[in-house]
Amino acid sequence: MELKRPKKLNPKIIIYNVEDDLKVEEAINIIKEQNEELNKGEISYEYIMKTKKGNNWIISLDSDSFRKIMKSGKIRGLFWYPRLDWETSLFPLLTCGKSDVSQANRGYQNKPINLGSCRLKIREFIRPRQCFVCYRYEHMARDCIDRDKIFCTRCEEEKHKAAECPNEMSCSNCKRLNLRLKEEVDIKHDVKSRLCESYLREIDFIREKIDYGKPVPKIQ
Repeated sequence: MELKRPKKLNPKIIIYNVEDDLKVEEAINIIKEQNEELNKGEISYEYIMKTKKGNNWIISLDSDSFRKIMKSGKIRGLFWYPRLDWETSLFPLLTCGKSDVSQANRGYQNKPINLGSCRLKIREFIRPRQCFVCYRYEHMARDCIDRDKIFCTRCEEEKHKAAECPNEMSCSNCKRLNLRLKEEVDIKHDVKSRLCESYLREIDFIREKIDYGKPVPKIQ
């Protein structure tokens, strides 16, 4: 019997601040028409993320289109991007012509994409599944066996929240990582930190399952 390797997933990108009344099919057609790199690409709408700052779309696309659209940002001119919440702790921004790359950068840079009369910011989208009850990875809160408990994101102890925490920071995920692998990664951070080594390894683990078409260079 021939064993087949699991099929890899298409890369995803997030498009920031899409207009509220824009229809999916119409938007996909506009994206293809106005972005040469995506004319013949396979583009699929995944879902929408509603935030206080606007609607962000998650779309998947074939590896060739993904690489082209990420690369094309370099020749369309620079675009100023305001810093956004946690996303910018992992991915670099082009800000007034200078690259701001965090030490945790393991992904593709933000790029602009044309959509109608707008030029919207995009970046590669990777989000590990993290439970917001126990804060471990690979499951969601609705499936957590501890969903009736409260855990502090700062020190991992039960029955109090981070705002009330009197203890030093101690990441429960990195503590488990050290015990399991006999390593000594830093644990002095919040369990939701985007500089957390456990989080970054989850990112790398997910990226191994994605079809980028060619080996993906990591930015050091």
